[in-house]
Amino acid sequence: MNISDCLNNFAGKARSLLTCSFLCFGLLGAVEVQAATVVTLTASSLADSFHTGNGWSDGLAPHAGADYQVNGSSVLRTTETPTFGGDSLTIGNGGTSTASLLLKGVMGGNPTLNIAHLTLNHGSINPGNSYKVTYTGNIDLVSENKIEFTNQSGFTVSSSSLISGTGSLLITSYTASTAPIVFKSSNTYSGGTTLNAGMMEVQAAGGLGVGDVTLLGTSTLKLLSSSAIASSAALYLNSTASVVLSYVGTSTVYGLSFDGGTTLAAEGTWGAVGSGADHTSSLLSGTGLLLVSSTIPEPSSVALVAGVFVLLGAVIRRHSRAV
Repeated sequence: MNISDCLNNFAGKARSLLTCSFLCFGLLGAVEVQAATVVTLTASSLADSFHTGNGWSDGLAPHAGADYQVNGSSVLRTTETPTFGGDSLTIGNGGTSTASLLLKGVMGGNPTLNIAHLTLNHGSINPGNSYKVTYTGNIDLVSENKIEFTNQSGFTVSSSSLISGTGSLLITSYTASTAPIVFKSSNTYSGGTTLNAGMMEVQAAGGLGVGDVTLLGTSTLKLLSSSAIASSAALYLNSTASVVLSYVGTSTVYGLSFDGGTTLAAEGTWGAVGSGADHTSSLLSGTGLLLVSSTIPEPSSVALVAGVFVLLGAVIRRHSRAV
């Protein structure tokens, strides 16, 4: 049985979804995975490395068939060219790395930036000007990572993107009436999200992945979906942070705290003062409600099958790129 047969079985009804997924998973061992060419940045903060060979170890402009790595404390600046030519770009190499992607260059008033696959491995994304950038590629999180926008610039992750991986995000945002950090995508990253300062807006179901969410300082989190936070995750606010529940209905969370996690809020519904919820807090506003429940839902078999096929697809894509 080959991979094509397995996928056909998945589309039909001859075999169960679960059986087919395990068969496909077993076939992964038969796929020969070859490493793509890895190119490293050898000179930091150059004005044109994003689209030329200047500063790269192979001396070539970023191109298909190569994966690009920015290590240590190096900085890669974006330019007026909005699309990165390589197969992937990794910012950071773990440990004490402080590598960063600096959004800079004459890219227009509200540019769109596309990197086919961006990995943050103890890396950061920072603003270099006041542009409001929309990012359309995927992001994989490894270790602890940062998105820091401390001026009136902005960073939007588009609805076509996916933030995945086991890493976490520390987000520092500029305080403004219009949130400079916006997540429009449904994401799966599991390391958690900390909003260190400023405002962030999450528009999609699953926008904050499946990890816990922590609000520090006077930060404000605006939720436009009742499923933006995973029902298996906890939401921790300190006494000066706030959440705007800008949705209709109820969002289920596993835990809720208004003092940074020192004590947990009572189970039941929580909402703004006057919302009619079982419990209210002045740190909550908007029309939505939070339901605190100690019951974590079991993952469905369909979700498990989907995960297997995502892994299978990733291996096949890497193999196709390498051969």
